[in-house]
Amino acid sequence: VLLSLANEGELRDKYQGDAIINVLIALKTVIGNSVCTKVSVFTKKEGVALMIELAHLYETVFSDGRCGVGHYHICELYLHAALYEARFGEGAEKALDHFKKGFEHKKIYESIRCTGEYRYSAPLVAKVTFPSENFPSLTKTFWKGWMEILPEDFKEHIKADPNYSECFE
Repeated sequence: VLLSLANEGELRDKYQGDAIINVLIALKTVIGNSVCTKVSVFTKKEGVALMIELAHLYETVFSDGRCGVGHYHICELYLHAALYEARFGEGAEKALDHFKKGFEHKKIYESIRCTGEYRYSAPLVAKVTFPSENFPSLTKTFWKGWMEILPEDFKEHIKADPNYSECFE
């Protein structure tokens, strides 16, 4: 943040973009952990709303859909929303909507990771580049971990859609 204040022009824009991305990641970490550790929040619709609204903030900042590392974080936000919705919310249909969005962001993330220098292009972050090889790696058991914590009846809804078969491999 201080670097963005101490510079001008394109360098200022780059530092501002870096700061915005880092603030989003920090918000996701803190809010996500806060929701996950407070039964009074994650068992109510407010927990789902927090995850969804934070995902929407990411999507607003990356207004052109080129979210870079943000795809990973948006994926997790939507998957947490799906989990809370399936367990404590209005049911499988809404949870499936959240799951679908998380799944889509994971697929995009996998397609851009380790492809060279990633160039963001949305106005607030357009001067930021980052080596996609340094994006966090996904474990081979990514879906296994999620499937272990999802309710059984919700997993059946996911299994019913062949688009999600990789989640059970």
